[in-house]
Amino acid sequence: MHTFLCCFSLSLPPSCSSSPPLSPPLSHLSHLSMSMMRAMMRTAAAPLLATLARSTLRTLSTTAPLLAERSAVVSDIDGVLLRGDRVIPGVPDAMKKLKDSDIPLIFITNGGGVPEDAKAEQLSKLLDYDVRPEDVILSHTPMRDLGKKHENDLVLVAGHRNEAEVAEAYGFKNFKLMEDYSRENPFLWFVDTKKHLAALNREGAHPSDFPPEPVKAIVVFTDPDSWGRDLQIMTDVLRSTGVPGEESSEQVVPIYCSNPDFVWMSEFSVPRFAQGAFTQCLRMLYRQATGRELEVTQYGKPMPGTYHYAESLLEKNDGKCGWKGSARRHLRHR
Repeated sequence: MHTFLCCFSLSLPPSCSSSPPLSPPLSHLSHLSMSMMRAMMRTAAAPLLATLARSTLRTLSTTAPLLAERSAVVSDIDGVLLRGDRVIPGVPDAMKKLKDSDIPLIFITNGGGVPEDAKAEQLSKLLDYDVRPEDVILSHTPMRDLGKKHENDLVLVAGHRNEAEVAEAYGFKNFKLMEDYSRENPFLWFVDTKKHLAALNREGAHPSDFPPEPVKAIVVFTDPDSWGRDLQIMTDVLRSTGVPGEESSEQVVPIYCSNPDFVWMSEFSVPRFAQGAFTQCLRMLYRQATGRELEVTQYGKPMPGTYHYAESLLEKNDGKCGWKGSARRHLRHR
């Protein structure tokens, strides 16, 4: 399977196609792919779609071994298919060509903060295209295995959308949202101290009255909704033994972050800061506070783990292709 449009390219053997083997250099499939891509070039207003379409046409026209392979598309979402909740002009026509040509489409995005099934439902409505949850790879989708690793550990979970749903779906059983941890430990974020103490009817209390439970890991699914609060509390935890206030000479609490993008494109004319900007701020604060570099396990594009996850997902879900063994022998990075 020759995969084009965005991110990376996969190549499957001709046996993955339901049609009889094709004969290079020209075949029904190669004509179909080139026709579809030319239509995409004519209709898509997004420059990236047109640029990648031309690249694919050159590949299909000049590389004989690829002409006998079934094609697939792996596409980004923000700035490629959508801008905010608006569909980029030309995209519906291009996607209809994919659907009519029975060419598989996988979505890889550095967006997140919602479960994969919710994102698939949203994309299906916006794009008028049947998107399955297994066809969607969010920035934090490869973090699923962390749920097993830290199943019963106290994990702080940060984000600004439905991070609790994501944590539950991934198997975390003893997690706390940042706002809940702050509420239970009202002296950690001074801005909300009085408010939290009043809500607890504990005015006049002392920090020692609220011994924090040891934190074993921090997971950031998407950019937090309260940067000041979360930067302060995360720095407290990361420089400690896991208990804020108990200083450690080394980092003992791991932190896992998705989406290294510094900015993202919304409907506003100037790009907005994304989760990568938050992570950079956290690194700087940790360095200033400890003199050490913060160790972060990073997920999302362009981290190799995200593309490896996509490979394994395609191998697992595309049963009609009958993959056996490693799919990487059919992989071509472009």
